[in-house]
Amino acid sequence: MDAEEAEQRITQFITSAEELAEQVAALMRAALRDLENLMEGKPHNKVLTTQLLLGQRARELQMGGPEQRHLHAASTLLSGIVVRGAQR
Repeated sequence: MDAEEAEQRITQFITSAEELAEQVAALMRAALRDLENLMEGKPHNKVLTTQLLLGQRARELQMGGPEQRHLHAASTLLSGIVVRGAQR
């Protein structure tokens, strides 16, 4: 198999996951909207502290474990809310 054929196969493989990727992205957008609703009206320092606490808890857990990844993901979602709050 030459490089061009390998690239074509990789592209086809990735394209075949497009629908699933869209569903996952939609789920994450919904989670972000829920998180924004939860944090709405909360003082900026409380949102920031929550993000920092989640990161701290993640660092205390087993490296690469599922709960650690979940807490890091939650902290990452909150980071956008923190940044927007700081810009106001």
